[in-house]
Amino acid sequence: MKTLEDLYKYTKDKNIRLKNFIDKENKINGMCLYNKNKCNIYMNTNINNEIEEKCVLAEEIGHYEKGIIQTKLNDTGDESTLIRSINEFRAKKWAIHEIIPFETFKSYLGTNKSKFEVANELEVTEEFIDMAYFIYEPLLYS
Repeated sequence: MKTLEDLYKYTKDKNIRLKNFIDKENKINGMCLYNKNKCNIYMNTNINNEIEEKCVLAEEIGHYEKGIIQTKLNDTGDESTLIRSINEFRAKKWAIHEIIPFETFKSYLGTNKSKFEVANELEVTEEFIDMAYFIYEPLLYS
């Protein structure tokens, strides 16, 4: 299970530049962009806490790892909504596997812990727990 510190080290090791931006409307928490053949991950300075920051950074690294990187801000290109959704899912799936390994997630099943408690213990958002269940559910019953 990776920590926020592990993710920052990962970006440094992969030579990914981290930059801040401000989105006062909080519509975008992070972006992964290429500029001059360099990967840049932009993080919204309005992110509420380190747990949310960890989840956002993991997803943006997922975009890098899966080769799903825009070339300019607000670049939607000719991609359809479906393709963008698939790409977002692929990046989130990578992030889930890195932050909450399957065996770790599985160990929480059958406990009396709430989603909030599990998210707190794993230091992720409740949305991340929902996504982990969605991704791991097929493995649970195979």
